[in-house]
Amino acid sequence: MIELLDDQGNTLSSTYAYVIVDENLTEPLITDATIDELGIIILSFKKGLWRHAKDPLDAVRSSIPRT
Repeated sequence: MIELLDDQGNTLSSTYAYVIVDENLTEPLITDATIDELGIIILSFKKGLWRHAKDPLDAVRSSIPRT
């Protein structure tokens, strides 16, 4: 089982998935089906912006660590 966590470590959603490890990858990859199952709504792929299906429509989360 995989879980999608918020910034405080709370579970937003979870689903079952097969995990494959490739030492040559520099970032995680997930399938479209897994994205849907976790309730991820992509706002911008390049900027790493998204929201969860249960978030308000004006919510914006970032998958890119901010410095």
